Amino acid sequence: MILSDTVQEHLRRLLRTGMDSALARLTQISGAPWQVRESSLRQGPAEALRRPQSSGPQHCGALFTLPGGVFLVAFPDASAEAVARAFFKGFSKRPDAWKGKEPDAVAEISNMVVNPVINLLGDSALMIIFLSSPEVWQGDLSMLDETAFGKLLLREDGQAVRADIQIASAELGADGVITMLLNSALGGHLSEALGD
Repeated sequence: MILSDTVQEHLRRLLRTGMDSALARLTQISGAPWQVRESSLRQGPAEALRRPQSSGPQHCGALFTLPGGVFLVAFPDASAEAVARAFFKGFSKRPDAWKGKEPDAVAEISNMVVNPVINLLGDSALMIIFLSSPEVWQGDLSMLDETAFGKLLLREDGQAVRADIQIASAELGADGVITMLLNSALGGHLSEALGD
């Protein structure tokens, strides 16, 4: 086990606080309220934490790497369109300014969603976390999940921590998922910093 029950609870609270800040910003930018619909935190062998292979709707996702971890923010294509339309409304008077720019909007919005979470984790663990620029990928959710795991540098023990946070905006008719993957080294560092 990487994280004790106590540390898992601390981490859940930190993720929720970070997401509250992120979604407040997303609400401001999109002009529509967003909320967390569901969240989960699991740990164990990385192979057991992967999303099952399935062919579902296409998603537009932004991947971020950090030493010992990966973040994925993904929106189904219809939601990516809704988010891009709302995002570009604040920058252009042309009603079709968003068309073809969904990947740009997803990358920018993902930055705004991930950074408050990363900053809070870094502050709590007394460490500076360097986050990469977003890489935009398109595919079904299992393919994006596989890509995220491909970027996670596992230790010899093959252990990982996975958090999934589902977000939604009823007003925009949009939803998305944020996935955080940590290897056992970063998980262990967080465990020490958060109380074990």
